[in-house]
Amino acid sequence: MREFKLSNKDKHYLNLIYKEFKILKKKPYNYQIIKRQIYFYKKGLALDFLNFIFCLKKEMNISTLKKYRKFIKRFKVPRFPITGNFLMKKGFKQGLELGKKLDFLKNYWIKNNFKLNLKNI
Repeated sequence: MREFKLSNKDKHYLNLIYKEFKILKKKPYNYQIIKRQIYFYKKGLALDFLNFIFCLKKEMNISTLKKYRKFIKRFKVPRFPITGNFLMKKGFKQGLELGKKLDFLKNYWIKNNFKLNLKNI
């Protein structure tokens, strides 16, 4: 196998594309996947990934591609509504437990279409 010399930035970029592609083996490409990509990786990578998927997936047609591209360009990334200070006021102690709770809530928030009921925390 031939090795290519890539910058660390390019290696990181290709690793992200590969990671997202592995996720799609288990889940269909949809708006929820796109929102998560935009939140974690920004719009540029989401657009690149969409183009990549369009080339690979036969079930995606040009009108779907255009619809998703338009969505990516217009989507406004919401701000995560919870901070460490908020959780500490709710009784959590600073440290590993707090970080785990923040990660759990952020993942739940993303899976729940960027909605979270703050009263239940």
